[in-house]
Amino acid sequence: MAADLQTFRERFPLLAEAPDGAVLDALAVPSLSADLFGDQIDRATLLAAAHELTLNGHGEEGKLVAQRSAGVTSARSGDASLNFAPTEASASLYERTSYGQRLLALATSLGGGPRAVGGFYG
Repeated sequence: MAADLQTFRERFPLLAEAPDGAVLDALAVPSLSADLFGDQIDRATLLAAAHELTLNGHGEEGKLVAQRSAGVTSARSGDASLNFAPTEASASLYERTSYGQRLLALATSLGGGPRAVGGFYG
């Protein structure tokens, strides 16, 4: 699998409305560790791009993420009603989208995660 526009379009149909330029920009951004992801680097790059596009409001999930970022917990159109709640500052950036969560899961499955550096602490 390659981390290119065609593969992205095939793997992420829910982001079909994102313009080609935005997808190509998102594919160019990730600086993921080839040491960590190894032969899964293309998959990780595609997930990172989908995550980025979603954070930028593309796709249905992106619209929901944008609402949550603004603190909107519910909305209604007839007689306009919005409910706001404090944003979740504790959620990591990658936990905010399903694609980011999948990227974190992939990294964890490949051995990523917290590491102690500097010797034995005990």
